[in-house]
Amino acid sequence: MTIPATSDDLKAYLRRQLGPNADEVLLDCLAVAILRRHAEAPELAEAEMHKLLGLLYADLMLHRAS
Repeated sequence: MTIPATSDDLKAYLRRQLGPNADEVLLDCLAVAILRRHAEAPELAEAEMHKLLGLLYADLMLHRAS
């Protein structure tokens, strides 16, 4: 997966990955952070994005379980 070029496209991708209950502020922050990282080091940005998504998904599952 390549990182989408626009913040809106990236937020749509993140929303699909995290589910419909993902917080809009969280999506905005993630999109900005990922796009900035992509501008700095494109070769690392995709792997870091997937790592962040994995951590956030695990956190969401823990909150739902409690």
